[in-house]
Amino acid sequence: MRMSLTQEKEKLLYSRGEEMRLARQREEKERAWREKQIKAARVERDRQTEIDESRRDQIERRRRREIAAQELEKDFWTKQQQRWKAEVETERRRDEAKLAARAEYQRNLLRQMDEKEEISLRVKEEEKKRLEMDEARRREEEDTVNRVKERKLQQLQEFNIPDKYKKEIERKSVARESLKFTQAYHMTR
Repeated sequence: MRMSLTQEKEKLLYSRGEEMRLARQREEKERAWREKQIKAARVERDRQTEIDESRRDQIERRRRREIAAQELEKDFWTKQQQRWKAEVETERRRDEAKLAARAEYQRNLLRQMDEKEEISLRVKEEEKKRLEMDEARRREEEDTVNRVKERKLQQLQEFNIPDKYKKEIERKSVARESLKFTQAYHMTR
């Protein structure tokens, strides 16, 4: 019996040692499993972090590309707008130059017309003065001729020349006047 007790104790100790060893093995396996789980979780977390960083990098690159594309588009449209404005300004200046040239041409034309009108009026005034002078000279000549004629007729009367001769002289005098150039001729000279 004693032996049995000792054997039992040994058995018990053995079984307890076995249990402890199994418990340690179990704990070791659990620790290994937990470490494996932790390592797997760490690997997964690292992989997820890499994926997240990669996504963030992609998003950042895409954002930069979009910003660059927007800047390029903005620059393009700004340059396009500047070119359009320059073209509009050039066209406006061209139109203003045309209008200024047209206005200058009209002023020159009006000035030339005024000068021609003035010259024409001056020529007409000079012609009028010349005609008036010609008319005055003609009248003066006519008056002189008439006075001479009257004096001659009075002289003839003073010398008691018959009326028959006086009438002959008057008739010749009238005939000579009708042979003279017309008044229009005298005015155009």
